[in-house]
Amino acid sequence: MNWTNAKFVAGLVAEHGMRSIQEIGHLHGVSTCYLACTGAAVTTIDLPAARCNTPNVKDTLAACGLNAEIVYRQSRDAMAAWVADGRRFSLIMVDGSHALGDALTDLLLADLLLE
Repeated sequence: MNWTNAKFVAGLVAEHGMRSIQEIGHLHGVSTCYLACTGAAVTTIDLPAARCNTPNVKDTLAACGLNAEIVYRQSRDAMAAWVADGRRFSLIMVDGSHALGDALTDLLLADLLLE
């Protein structure tokens, strides 16, 4: 996410009073920080291997003085569990696996998780 996109997302969050954001795919956590700056609660999901990224999302959030719930799990598994639990999000940003089947699964589950 670049600064222009971050300002756009922040405007959407503010305009619509969004309180919770789910991010699928955080790599180093740059977009996670932009999302966390909006004041909404951010939950970010990535595969367990993402813990090894340098810097990792925890490092980037800490450097910015921000917080987010970090989930290391396959997105479809985490999201299916949240659907079953009745969890909801105001905004979901899908930027995880770019394989067609994975992206479609994320989008279908996201539809069930949106407020």
